[in-house]
Amino acid sequence: MKWKRKVWRFPHAYSLVICGLCKEGKSVEGYAVFQNLARKGCKANVAIYTALIDSFPECGNAGEAMKIFQRMKDEEFEPDEVTYGAIVNGLCKTGKLEKAMEYFQLCRENWIAVNAMFYSSLIDGLGKAGRVDEAEKLFEEMVDRGCTRDSYCYNALIDAFSKCGKIDEALMLFRRMEDEGCDQTVYTYTILINGLFKEHKNEEALKLWEEMIDKGITPTPASFRALSIGLCLSGKVARACKILDELAPMGVLPDTAFEDMISVLCKAGSH
Repeated sequence: MKWKRKVWRFPHAYSLVICGLCKEGKSVEGYAVFQNLARKGCKANVAIYTALIDSFPECGNAGEAMKIFQRMKDEEFEPDEVTYGAIVNGLCKTGKLEKAMEYFQLCRENWIAVNAMFYSSLIDGLGKAGRVDEAEKLFEEMVDRGCTRDSYCYNALIDAFSKCGKIDEALMLFRRMEDEGCDQTVYTYTILINGLFKEHKNEEALKLWEEMIDKGITPTPASFRALSIGLCLSGKVARACKILDELAPMGVLPDTAFEDMISVLCKAGSH
């Protein structure tokens, strides 16, 4: 028993527990363990602070994340690029874009490595706020800065283009993604299928779905929902039902698939 208590006093043991809880979205429970660590007179480490900072904005509480960040600095821990990446991501997720840009600029001025995570967070945040030109500028800047663009960066800008009606630009980016050897994920296809149906480009949306299946990319409930709703709204209910039957053995359909389709048809009929 004494041996167990002695081991538990090491920050590494706490780090495993706190980081594990934060990854599962249990930020409050993770913070409680963190407080217990302090009460036992055992100092945290950068990994613990970063995990907590990253976790709180996921439940909409960027304010708590910033308090933990300040406490980290007060205890004279030096934030690294992962910590700053979590800060920028959290601020973007909660709509605090100007503050996120300030931290982004601070990192560049202080030679803190700025990686694709910083850019994808900002591109996504700016895109969701309708600031698509700024998002695109950051995306293009990545090449000049020698930062490799990943699927997250591409998906963030493709999503921004799709949502503001620039579906042709989104498709061009999609093909460029392929040319650069960047993985086109099921999320990439879902964004575009949804965007194409919104622009009434139904046949193109179906071709993209078939391309995804041919590439061996497994559909998700979200991708099927985008397809089935688009098909139902365009009057292709039988096609949606056929695809539903084909996918059923794969176990990727949402439990509410039929209810979703009926609901969409009812809403369409009421207009």
